[in-house]
Amino acid sequence: MSQCIVANESRVLRHIIRRIVERRGFEAVEARDGPEVIDLFQAGAPGLLCIDDALPDIDGVSVLRLLRAEQAASILPPTIFTYVENDQILLTRALAAGAQALVQKPFTASQMDAALMKLSA
Repeated sequence: MSQCIVANESRVLRHIIRRIVERRGFEAVEARDGPEVIDLFQAGAPGLLCIDDALPDIDGVSVLRLLRAEQAASILPPTIFTYVENDQILLTRALAAGAQALVQKPFTASQMDAALMKLSA
C-alpha cells in the first residue's frame, strides 16, 4: 500500500482528506506543519502528497520547493495542492514547485476524488 502525506493545519481537514485517500487505497499519514511534512517525506518515499498552502512555519509552496531540491531527479510524487484564495500567482508558483492538481477550499469529496483520478490517469 502506497503512503500519502496529508498536510494541513486543520485537524478536521486532515481527517476528511485522510478518509478520501484511504478509500483510494493509500495509507495516510498526517502532518500539521511544513517541517513535519519534510520529516515524513525523508522517512519514506510517499506515493502521494496532499499539501495545503497555509501550513504553519513553512508554507506549502516552500515545502514543495525544499522537497524538490532534496530529490536527486527533482521530481515529486503526484501532488495535490489545496488553497483558499484564487490567486493566480500562488497557483502558478504551486504548479512550478511540483503540484499537479489544484483543489480550492472549501472542497467536496467528489472534487478531491476528481483530483486523485486526474493524478492516477
